[in-house]
Amino acid sequence: MKIDQSFIRSIGSERGGVEIVRAVIGLGRALGIKVLVEGVETAEQLSLLKAEGCDELQGYLFGRPQPLCNAWDNINSSQLVSSGLQGVNSEALIRFRGDQVETMAGG
Repeated sequence: MKIDQSFIRSIGSERGGVEIVRAVIGLGRALGIKVLVEGVETAEQLSLLKAEGCDELQGYLFGRPQPLCNAWDNINSSQLVSSGLQGVNSEALIRFRGDQVETMAGG
């Protein structure tokens, strides 16, 4: 199950944004379906989503889409620490979309 970035952007700025995200994560858990959130751009969003138990995260907070040949070189421990992801295996941070690679974090 995927939560669109438009819902993530509304966190903190629109009434009901957090509640919608929380409800979708809860629905995914109840159905035994992993929940992917796209569009994570701030530490506040990351903190909330980690606290809510989101399974997978992707967004510019972790890095921008880039060619595969550059992806591994650009994932380093300082990026993981600054994103609050120290200890996460960097091999779990790659999502392939055609010829683009998105960095991500997941459970």
